[in-house]
Amino acid sequence: MTDVQHALIHAWTLSGDGGGRRLEAADLARALHDRAAPLWLHLDRSAPGLAAWLTEVAAVPEAAVRALLAEDTRPRFEPWGEAALVNLRGVNLNPGASPEDMLSLRLWVTDSLVISFRRYPIMAVRDMDARLESGHGPCGVGQFVAMVAEGLTARMAPFLSTIDDEIEALEDLLEAREQADGFTSLRPTRRRAGILRRFLSPQQSAVARIAETPAGWLTDTDRISLRQTADDVLRFVEDLDSVRERATFLMDALDQQQAERTNRTMYLLTVVAGIFLPLGFLTGLLGINVGGMPGTDSDAAFWIVCGLLTVVVMLEVLIFRRKRWI
Repeated sequence: MTDVQHALIHAWTLSGDGGGRRLEAADLARALHDRAAPLWLHLDRSAPGLAAWLTEVAAVPEAAVRALLAEDTRPRFEPWGEAALVNLRGVNLNPGASPEDMLSLRLWVTDSLVISFRRYPIMAVRDMDARLESGHGPCGVGQFVAMVAEGLTARMAPFLSTIDDEIEALEDLLEAREQADGFTSLRPTRRRAGILRRFLSPQQSAVARIAETPAGWLTDTDRISLRQTADDVLRFVEDLDSVRERATFLMDALDQQQAERTNRTMYLLTVVAGIFLPLGFLTGLLGINVGGMPGTDSDAAFWIVCGLLTVVVMLEVLIFRRKRWI
């Protein structure tokens, strides 16, 4: 018989009033056999021998086990007879991690059993364990799924608000015409928004499909909660679309601002070159080392040339101003 001890993180039987009884690994086989009360198991999907235990003891179909333990999956909901396979995502709030590296939470749901799988700690699952400990947890399987989906969504809100604040700060910088150095976070912010949207869009669809499934383990209250969560995720997707559009606008505006600055610099250099070109011609002409150059024996010749060059500069400036070049 295979062992689940190394994979087990949390195990509860739900009492139906918001509380429950915590189980140890040795109690799981009997609890799975009796099913006297709804059961929640939370497992580490990277533990060795887990696939065999799920098939032999928990009676999960082999095809479902492969899907539940796959490395890379997107959010989805897939009915499996009277059971269902659910894959949801949450932001990575573990210390030292990037929140946009979203964590996967997989669920195998029947009318009396929920088995959840994770690779790394997920705060929403810790919240569920704490709720059951305090007696404010789910009363049944359907409410468990609804509360987990709601918890994952609620944990996203502060991070998404941070992204929106970053874009607003960059918009203020652009309005103040700050230097481009202040926009170094623009591309990373746009990239994070893109990563989150890639997962949240299918997640909204998955949660909405759960709410519409005719499964008997969902009550009307559970469906209302799931629809509300789906609406919240849809709002997040729309907010992320707005962030990406605003980031794209900022990037275009920044490129235009830099192009304008470059054009002004090139224009200034062109004006300066236009002023000094005649001066260079005159000084070059007077500097040729051939006989017959006037003023070579006159002490006043230098000052006369300087005065002539000054008059030329003044005439050029006057012409440029009349042409509105400066």
